[in-house]
Amino acid sequence: MTDKEYFAFDAISQSSIKTFMENRKLYEYQYVLKIGENKHTKAMDLGSLNHCLLFEFEEFHNRYAHFSGAVPSSANQKKFVELYTKDNSNLTLEDCYANSYSTKGMKDYQITQKANELVGELNDFMCFNEKHGHKEIITSEMEIQSRRMVEIVMNHSGVGKTLIAGRANSNYKIYKEHSIVLEDRRFGRVIKCKVDEMHVDTKNHIIYAYDYKTTRSQNTNSFKGSVRYYGYDIQESFYANYIKEWALIEFGVNFAVVFRFIPQLNIAPYNVLDVIEFDPQDREQAYIRWSEAFEQLDDCLTSGRFDNPSAYSDTGVNMMKLNMIDSVVLTDGF
Repeated sequence: MTDKEYFAFDAISQSSIKTFMENRKLYEYQYVLKIGENKHTKAMDLGSLNHCLLFEFEEFHNRYAHFSGAVPSSANQKKFVELYTKDNSNLTLEDCYANSYSTKGMKDYQITQKANELVGELNDFMCFNEKHGHKEIITSEMEIQSRRMVEIVMNHSGVGKTLIAGRANSNYKIYKEHSIVLEDRRFGRVIKCKVDEMHVDTKNHIIYAYDYKTTRSQNTNSFKGSVRYYGYDIQESFYANYIKEWALIEFGVNFAVVFRFIPQLNIAPYNVLDVIEFDPQDREQAYIRWSEAFEQLDDCLTSGRFDNPSAYSDTGVNMMKLNMIDSVVLTDGF
């Protein structure tokens, strides 16, 4: 399942659960009524490129292409390009412009002039899009930055000890960017999660799951603030729970799940903070919180009412720091 297919697939995810926990009305708008566009930033584009180079390197040239010219930068321009380049369209140039911009008070010749100016500005992009329309646009500078960040990740000792060593282990089944879609046994709701990489040890019945993050945190202690703010403990617990269910269906036996985050500073020098696992108690506490939220979400979806948002208490998250020599438990709270 591609990223586009995954995000378009209608199912309960760790992101939607967290949205419900924060604001039920916001959940209703985004996931039930489908109101509002998803935020898209350059940081997200860089993160996606990093993920590709880290976990699906062989797909890079199929997904990305270089373009340094002018691109549609507004919803109006995007709409104009969509209409102007649509196959078998009966719309004139002026129609495309009028359906993308307000033309109130404009003369016909002014509409034609504006439309031609827009075509001139975006012609290189439209020619590029005709040839590489299925690919994401990146600049040379963006690729250089991403490759530098990925090189730092791959040279980190903790990553070498875990992710890279696992890839080299012939006894592991490797799943990259693997989408899990199944029915929750309690509520009958379909859930989804997409794991960056899983190493399945079928002999010892252990699954090592990896999730790469870019962060503004300078060290593992400050990363705890990101855990709280972005709900990474909810993600870890949610993923671990359904990875176990997937494994039981896939292999017919129960597996333990070791979930590891690889957080990397998103500005130079792009340090990797470490390879981080949460304490089992934190997973259990997070499970109680999101499981309770899931039950309340089920009630809301059944009744169609999304009022009275509930507040959830935050708990401290202890994290395990992995290195080439030994594991050090970080016991200090936030």
